[in-house]
This record gives sequence, C-alpha cells and structure tokens, in this order.
Amino acid sequence: MSSLTATPTYNESREEYLRKKREEHVPPTAAKAKLDSRFLYGDTTLILHMCFDCRRLSRNTMVKTMAKHTKELE
Repeated sequence: MSSLTATPTYNESREEYLRKKREEHVPPTAAKAKLDSRFLYGDTTLILHMCFDCRRLSRNTMVKTMAKHTKELE
C-alpha cells in the first residue's frame, strides 16, 4: 500500500517560505543603511507632478528668502 502525502495548504506554504526567508536574511551594515540624496540625471532640480489646482496655487505662492540656501513659503 502506498502512503499518500498531503499537499501543504496555502498558509503552510507561506509560513515555510517566510521561515526560509528569515533564515537567509542578512541585515544591512551601517554603511549600507546610510541614506544619501540622489537626483535625477545628476541635476539638483526636484521634479513634482501636480494637478492643475496645485500648480496654480504653487505659482501664486510668495517665497521669502530666510538664509542663503533656505526659503520659506508665505
């Protein structure tokens, strides 16, 4: 007589997959976890996609210079 093996359920398969991933996981070092600012194509311009109302509000907002490189919206 042959023995039948039950196929694992979705939750059992998921738990097994997550257990294996936890065993393989290596946390990043402090050097790899450091966040650096990066810009698109090496340009320091920040590009935002906005709806029409937000663009209109942005264009009509006055900007006040606080320091050499710091500005504030009024």
